[in-house]
Amino acid sequence: MEGTIFDIQRFSVHDGPGIRTTVFMKGCPLRCRWCHNPEGLAAAPQLQYTEQECIHCGLCGGHPTLENVKNCPSGALKICGRKISAEKLLEETLRDEALYGTEGGVTFSGGECMMQADFVAEMLRLIKARGLTTAIDTSGYTSWDSFEKTLDFCDWYLYDVKMYNDALHKNTPAWTIS
Repeated sequence: MEGTIFDIQRFSVHDGPGIRTTVFMKGCPLRCRWCHNPEGLAAAPQLQYTEQECIHCGLCGGHPTLENVKNCPSGALKICGRKISAEKLLEETLRDEALYGTEGGVTFSGGECMMQADFVAEMLRLIKARGLTTAIDTSGYTSWDSFEKTLDFCDWYLYDVKMYNDALHKNTPAWTIS
């Protein structure tokens, strides 16, 4: 089984109890103006161009494309996101296992991690089998079916309520990423 992630944050202390590793999943159905992770909006890996990091070397020919990422010496062009197997992601998160203690563990965030509920449920199952704590940081904007897939393996659900007024949320301008 594979999922698509855009970051792994180590030694996280804000995404659940104890010291945690937070895995940021790609994809989000919402478009909040205040989004902290706009690179997580698209479900697939994508080109990310950061103009302020560009040194105008011309190696991209003035046209940032996926093919030009390897030519960019400043890192202004990056691929944001990567597909990863459950086994490989487990291996990456377990590198921090010595730091977790009795309370720490792994948190899945995003984007909206519940958009990849099957993959997240598989990861939670693998992590719980190691005796570690698990958490999901979610907006809750998903189906009950997605929650049911994770219930047996998730210790903590952290809700980030976005807005109670649907009309106001729909009229809030969205972030855009090129």
